[in-house]
Amino acid sequence: MKFLNKLFHLDERNASLKIEIIGGLISFVAMCYVLPVAASNLANGAGMDKQGVFAITAILAFIITLVMGLVGNYPIGLSAAMGLNAYIAFTLSSSFPRWEQRMILVTVS
Repeated sequence: MKFLNKLFHLDERNASLKIEIIGGLISFVAMCYVLPVAASNLANGAGMDKQGVFAITAILAFIITLVMGLVGNYPIGLSAAMGLNAYIAFTLSSSFPRWEQRMILVTVS
């Protein structure tokens, strides 16, 4: 417990291990919702591979959440922005016919 307190500063934040675990489980359930919805939006609206979008969204969510927790020491789960997914899939499709072009635009922005 001392190691976790030293690593995550639980006492300074008036947090307990139980509350952090419950919060982590709730965040996990929310992330489980994001994966199929993001994959469905980008597959149907942008013509991207559904399994590929699902996998890369899961991998990136894991990596950026891990970085946020360990480097930033801030307990926030991060994943693909649902609004940005919809924007890529449905709004940019009239200006940029290929999904690769839309992803380049989002990366540059």
